[in-house]
Amino acid sequence: MPKTLPPQAVRPAAPGRLWRCAALAGSLMAGSPAALAQLTVLQVAPLTGVDGGLGYHVRLGAQIAFDEANAQDPVPGGPVSLLTLDEQRGQVVQQVRQALARQPVALFGLVGRHSVQELAQGTPGGWLTQWQLPLVGVFSGSVQALAPLPAGVVLTRGSYADEVESVFRHLGTIASRRVALVTTDDADGEEVSALVRQQAQAEKVGLLGVHTHPTGSAEVMAAAQTLAGQGVDAVILASNTAAVANFAKLYTQAGGRAQLIALSSAEATQLAAVVGPQAARGVLISQLVPNPRDPKRLLSREFLAAYKRWGPADLSPTLAMTESYIAARLLLDSLRRSGPRPTAAGVWRTLAGLPPQVQVADLPVAVNRRAPGYRSLSMIGRDGALVY
Repeated sequence: MPKTLPPQAVRPAAPGRLWRCAALAGSLMAGSPAALAQLTVLQVAPLTGVDGGLGYHVRLGAQIAFDEANAQDPVPGGPVSLLTLDEQRGQVVQQVRQALARQPVALFGLVGRHSVQELAQGTPGGWLTQWQLPLVGVFSGSVQALAPLPAGVVLTRGSYADEVESVFRHLGTIASRRVALVTTDDADGEEVSALVRQQAQAEKVGLLGVHTHPTGSAEVMAAAQTLAGQGVDAVILASNTAAVANFAKLYTQAGGRAQLIALSSAEATQLAAVVGPQAARGVLISQLVPNPRDPKRLLSREFLAAYKRWGPADLSPTLAMTESYIAARLLLDSLRRSGPRPTAAGVWRTLAGLPPQVQVADLPVAVNRRAPGYRSLSMIGRDGALVY
């Protein structure tokens, strides 16, 4: 049973590896003039394991935004360099503390609630407040883990509550009255389970069961076999990409016919790469960012143009890359508004003053969930590609 995505889908790094912009790699030696003349953005994210694909795509989306800015519209005090550390669970505070010697102007693109929880401990207001190190972009829909937010922390992602509401709104349009949930046996799973129970009760939809699997794994065979025989109308999947893909395959093989709907914690564009187009076909995906290939949207056109210049030719753009690109664009705008020589403390103040909603190209972006954010559903088609 697969527990990680295939190499062609995720490009995992070796454990502990540092990822840098290739053009700047030679200038990162501590104390060098080039190192002092650049703006370092720090990322601590998983580059290996089940979440390694997501961490890699988050890194790539931000790197494309920074490369484009460095080439086309430089930030005062730049260029901007992305330094990514392979996250070591339980050691995030130590990893960030050690990286402070590089004088990062911001922390970017954390994956999951655990990193934020680690950084929120140990001192009043958390370590980020003590260090005055701003943070932009947390790839988690949790509300419980991310509240209260320090002033210099900006979220651009919608909440689990937003996604669950969208899912149940769709279930109402297809007359689904019997649903089940598959999620992880951790705090995220508990939070999603509570939201699904509340929404099911409000919509008078029968919740026939909540099935959990070990966090950080794709061990969903028991849930797939059980639900295939229950006759549910829909199964909501709140887990990682590998688990969602594996469930779709095993559930179909066991004779299951319910509509499968995955939250955005799974990378929709990678499901078919994991289990093949036939197994992934028909799965609905909740998404919190627009179609990266939408020619009618300015943001998508700008992202694709930058991707063609700076992205890998053998990997297609994903929703995770798009989400990271949007968050990185917000950070770049904040750097430009933080004076001729941006510092972490100055960026902290700039982020603290952001309104509830900002504009990135033609996309209104909700800041810290204080305004409505982008929400939609897409489906995986016959060839494994998303139908938006």
